[in-house]
Amino acid sequence: MSRMAFFRPFLLFLGVLFFAGCTASQPTSFYVLTAKTSEGGPGGSMARSEACPRVELGPVSFPEYLDRSEMVTRVGPNRLGLSELHHWAEPLRENFVRVLRANLNSRLCGGNIAVFPERSRARSDYRLSLDVHRFEPLERDRALLIASWTFRDAQSGKALRSRRVVYEPPVKGGDHQAVAAAMSKALASLSRDIADSLLEITGESPQN
Repeated sequence: MSRMAFFRPFLLFLGVLFFAGCTASQPTSFYVLTAKTSEGGPGGSMARSEACPRVELGPVSFPEYLDRSEMVTRVGPNRLGLSELHHWAEPLRENFVRVLRANLNSRLCGGNIAVFPERSRARSDYRLSLDVHRFEPLERDRALLIASWTFRDAQSGKALRSRRVVYEPPVKGGDHQAVAAAMSKALASLSRDIADSLLEITGESPQN
């Protein structure tokens, strides 16, 4: 056995220890999606209406590959990358639903969006179901949100409006904070379109 072959396992072991030490010395960063307040001011245009409808939000389905704390990046058509040092501060689905509700409330009637399966005491007028198909950055170049949603009459269950939407806001910066900001912007766009559709259903005028 050559001397190099004898020392190779030992050198490999030292390399693993060195890599582990470097990783351990770097702190983990945590991120959240953030809500966007409507430019029209708190409550939105529907808050000025005498009849403010109540909406149940749910169910909201989410891809299982996003059910993890690490931030997920799409690095290829069939390949995902997980960040060891950059995590979501709470489950992404819960953060998504909470921010969506806040965004809708800022554009509609404050406090009138009930999250499924939580039921509001008053009877709901509409139900909003949402299927999130994709929600991740594409190689830190842009965020991608693909979703389908349906408004139904709460009493009859009749579908009033359904849409499939795609949003791809650019990531303005090379760090993970910029990624979280772009994903928040995609969610804000989804919230705006959902709110405007509800305004159209109820006969209100969508905000600019």
